[in-house]
Amino acid sequence: MLKQKNLSIVIPSLGGSKLENTLNFIYNMKIRPKETIICIPRSYKKNISLPERINPKIITTKIKGQVYQRLEGFKKARGKYVLQLDDDIKINNYCLNKLLEEISKKTDISISPLLVDRKNKYSLFDIKPKNFLFKIYHYLLNGRQGFKPGIISKAGIPYSFEKKKKIYEVEWLPGGCILHRRSNLIKKNYFKFKSEKAFCEDLFHSFYLRKKKIKLFVDTSLECDFDSFKGFKTLSFFNSLNLMFQDFRIRFCFIRLVKKSVYRMIFYYFILFLRLNYVFLKKF
Repeated sequence: MLKQKNLSIVIPSLGGSKLENTLNFIYNMKIRPKETIICIPRSYKKNISLPERINPKIITTKIKGQVYQRLEGFKKARGKYVLQLDDDIKINNYCLNKLLEEISKKTDISISPLLVDRKNKYSLFDIKPKNFLFKIYHYLLNGRQGFKPGIISKAGIPYSFEKKKKIYEVEWLPGGCILHRRSNLIKKNYFKFKSEKAFCEDLFHSFYLRKKKIKLFVDTSLECDFDSFKGFKTLSFFNSLNLMFQDFRIRFCFIRLVKKSVYRMIFYYFILFLRLNYVFLKKF
């Protein structure tokens, strides 16, 4: 509990019920940080409606964008430790205290819990192959190494984490919930793409943290709930195609940055495009 007095929580948001629910959850879990910083674009400030018992610091930003908003919060954070948290993530007191306990032992790490879909209770990211066809698929994405938990494949696709109930080093961390030391924060804007969603931002962030010699760890014995993407079924075909193209464009830039395989990435999107068509054909 004492370590929470050295903690800043930074939440980029557009306001609304998700943010209110998350703040209520934090309060009800008896999480009492040094400060909670809400980073919101100026034009969205009217969307914030908070109970009187919750008194976070509100920072308005010139630009709407999850990464930009978060970085503005990082610049204002005063705690020794800084938790970056999405506004739909539910973190409990036990999970937070265990993360704080771990990061206090080392000066050069950032650490995350496992993010688990609130409804289905599974990790959102690519799952471990269960049959021969999936093994071929992952061979084409990542070569002879195939599927390996916690790495970024040669196609630029992040692989999910192995639930071994232990802490281990990985190549990337999901941006929804990461605990840092303030001295290790990336404060320069590394994500200047115009897109509806911050596709691949966690991959860029992980790359720049590792470039700064910060080791990335995940504790798979700890879990946080989140609301996952509802899937293509909730969107029109053209909206889904547009989002896929935005994702492709940004991931292509990541692939060039880290010198991975463009051809393997194109194969991934070819399969994704076939799956997209299959989903919409089933509707008719």
